Formats: sequence, C-alpha cells, structure tokens
Amino acid sequence: MLAVDKAIKDNMHILSEHKVLLALSGGIDSMVLAHALINSGISFSAAHVNYRLRGTQSDEDEVFVQQFCNKNNIRVFLKTHPLNQETQSNIQEAAREIRHSYFKELMKDYDLSLLLTAHHMNDSVENLFLNLSRGSGIKGLSSMSMNKNNILRPLIKISKHAIQLYAEIHQIKWREDSSNSKDYYLRNFIRLNIIPDIEKTIPHFSENTFRSISLLQKAQSLIEYYEKIWKNNNIIEDSNQINITLTTTAENYFVQSYLASKGFHPNTVEEIFKNLNSPGRQFESHDKWQAYLDRNKIILNLKEHSHGNHEYTIGNETSVIKMEKYFFTFTTNTQSEIGDSYLENPRNKITIDKDKLTLPLVIREWHAGDSIKPLGMNFLSKKVQDILTDRKVSLPDKSNTLVILSGNEIIWLVNHCLSETVKISYATKNYYTIEFNPID
Repeated sequence: MLAVDKAIKDNMHILSEHKVLLALSGGIDSMVLAHALINSGISFSAAHVNYRLRGTQSDEDEVFVQQFCNKNNIRVFLKTHPLNQETQSNIQEAAREIRHSYFKELMKDYDLSLLLTAHHMNDSVENLFLNLSRGSGIKGLSSMSMNKNNILRPLIKISKHAIQLYAEIHQIKWREDSSNSKDYYLRNFIRLNIIPDIEKTIPHFSENTFRSISLLQKAQSLIEYYEKIWKNNNIIEDSNQINITLTTTAENYFVQSYLASKGFHPNTVEEIFKNLNSPGRQFESHDKWQAYLDRNKIILNLKEHSHGNHEYTIGNETSVIKMEKYFFTFTTNTQSEIGDSYLENPRNKITIDKDKLTLPLVIREWHAGDSIKPLGMNFLSKKVQDILTDRKVSLPDKSNTLVILSGNEIIWLVNHCLSETVKISYATKNYYTIEFNPID
C-alpha cells in the first residue's frame, strides 16, 4: 500500500464522520490528496482562491481546478482576491489569512465541519525553520499538527517524495506554481537552499527533524493541559478587563504565553516582566489591550473601554441611568418606608438626605484635583486621588471610577466614599437611594 493511501486509511474514522472541505490549489500536493479521497470513496467539497499573483497562470489554475471538480462531480467554491506583490509587505501571510477566512466562511455557510489541507512532512520541517527565524517558542515550533481546530492534515507524516511517487503511479495531472522555483520568499529560500544543503551531509535530516517536531507537539499538549489549570486558578476574565494573578516564577511561562495570545509582542512581554516591581507602568498590545502593572497582578483593559467624558444628568423624575456596562437606579422614600435598612447598605448603594441635594445631580469620571468631604471626617476635604491610593485601587479601576455631584460638590465617590454633607440625620424626611450595578 502506498504511503498516501495508508494515510487516508489511518484517518478514515475521522473523514467518515465529517462534511469535508478540501483546500484545492491545483498543485501536486492537493491534487494527490483529492485523488486519494476519491479513490477511498470520501465525499468532499473543494475551495480554491485565485490571488492573481501570476496573471494568466493564476486564472489557468482556477480553470484547471474547476474542470477537475466538474468532471468528478465535486462541489467547488471559487474566490478571486487579487493581491499586489509590490504593495503587500508579507504576501504569503496575507494570502494565508485570506484563504483561511474564506474557508471558515464556507464551512459556516454550508455546514462543513472539517477542513483538509495537503501539508506534508517537508512543509512541517520548513515551518520549523521559519518559526526558528522568528524566535518562536515550543507552540510555534510545533504548530503544524495533524488534527486540530477542525483542520486535518492527513499527509503530514508523508514526505514530498512519497507524494510525487503517488502522482507518478496514478498519472495525476497538476498545475506547477512557477513562483515555487524562486527563492525570494523566505519559505522558498529554506526549501530550495538551506534544507538541501543540510541533507547533503545528513541524508535523513527531514525525517529526524519531523520526529523532533512530533515530540515538541507532545510537550506542547502537556503544557496546554497544565496551562488550563493555571488559567482557572489565576485569571479572571470579563468582556472588558482581565486580571492575571502572579504566583511563582516557574509559572511565568504561562503568563508570557497568555500575554502573547492577547497580541503582546515578545519584546513587550519581556519589558513587562522587567518592570513587575514598578506598579503603575502601562504597556500596549498591537491590537486592543492595555496592560497595567499592579503589585502582584497584571491587569489587561480594553483600550477603548471607558465611561468616556460623558456627563449624565439626574433630575427629580429620573429613576434609571444606563451606561455601556453599568446602570444607576434612583428612588425616593420616607423614613417609615425605609426604616433603618440603609444602615446595612453595601458599597455599591447609598441612602442620603434628599433635601440636602441640589438637583440635577451629575455623574462623571473623577478628575485630577477632585476632592470630597468623607463621612466621619467632620467636613474636612480629602483628594479623590489620595482616597483611591489609600484603598490600593488598581490603575485601570482608578481611571474608570465615577463621582456624583450635587451642584459643584462631590457627594459620592462611587463604590468608595460618601460625603458628610448629605448624610442621614434625625431631621431627614426624604430618603434618596442610589444604587450602582453592572448590566448582566
């Protein structure tokens, strides 16, 4: 049995359980895989992307794929997405993102559950070299796995030579990509120059390297298992903020990996760890996260998440104020209605003397220089900044802290401090309750 046929047989239990989409470029690898699937009786759809990078040759690739699929009664999806080699900085990465986005879209729209690609052993070895040149860790060096995230690479253990042999025996036609013979792409340079030179001295280099990649994949699986345990114990996530608790130095690897997954460049991650003893330092990912260092924590906040510079006005008839992630409620009661229950209010709720207020009230973020007359301080003022610092409020939480003003005076530092000027007394007749809660 040829190696290609054995690979399909070994994966038959997976292939038979899914609706399959084959990435079909028209090159020798994907055409061999298509023939092997047909010969094994596996039903599948095919998808092809034309980037117009080689002009009429690219169009001829598309026609070739379409004719092959029509001849074999295979449903085929075709997409043209021109790329400009002169303006695109990393043409191969851009092409990869385009086709994988297209494949995901097709799988969702047509209820397809498994993507097949024709990557083989030599591709995996090239990928190792590419990621070594980028300074990747174990995850990057072992990234081209057999079956992960609904992508199956049934030929990944097979050499290019075995694929060429299969094509020769079965007289399979394919399209040759002329750009594969040029070494101006780094992957091509590795394929055409570096690996052949090594194999002159080490004849079984690719097979041995692939064995090392397989061992790295097993190590990565073990790391991911323990990383999940660490994440459950040390990370609290919501839609706008992530709290990472720092524990032992041995677990810093997990922190680094997690920060990388959130778009932080390795150099930025290195700077974060250099500054762990400098609370207040801030760092940005290349996309949407800001990292704040806060004692034994790293706090990630969405860059765009803030209450903003909005001011919210509360009149006599206002009962609810809704913000993006939070809401305030306002109720008026008499002493007989409320009794002494207000004495047990949680920190997100205050009950005050309504007759001491100047309406309308205003809700806004606190500003530098703001001060309040905290309850119990005999009408002495204290800066909001100092209160938040004394309470060890983290930098991102500080930046999102709200205040409520009556006239020009702050009466509540929300969730932290009530003003002496509006407290309940024996003379209070109208009780005013304000409550602050997240939107579920």
